[in-house]
Amino acid sequence: MLRTRAGGVTCKNMIQTETQKSVDCPCGCERKVSKLSGQIKMDNSVPYYSAFLMNDGNGPNLWVMLHTGSWEPYKEDCAIIIQSIKEKEGLRSYLSDQNESPWKNQDIEGLHFLSRDEVLAQKGGKEWVFEIHDYFVENQNEVAKFVQ
Repeated sequence: MLRTRAGGVTCKNMIQTETQKSVDCPCGCERKVSKLSGQIKMDNSVPYYSAFLMNDGNGPNLWVMLHTGSWEPYKEDCAIIIQSIKEKEGLRSYLSDQNESPWKNQDIEGLHFLSRDEVLAQKGGKEWVFEIHDYFVENQNEVAKFVQ
């Protein structure tokens, strides 16, 4: 898919979903939820993603972890977590800390989970994260259907 970014830069992006399966809800309840993983090929990066599509009866609740590579000052790969909740006005998305997410009990060797504050402190970090997140939500078929 070709699209034009702010500033008129055209890029070719592609989402590749490698796994899609039904798993136990990470909150510990008895429900099954969909879990997706794959990569988002951007013009200058290839972040990996993992996503939980959850619905506790109050509407769609989407959790996305973007595995982005290193961010200053960390030398190890980093991950960013975004929660999106369907509301009457549309989809509301938040940067989340690991301890508030489905990955709260995950200790992945060689991966640093960036806090919300660390992302916001990085110049252009928030904009970059939400550009990728919005593209993912709009163009990954299962996610787009889930949040409608």
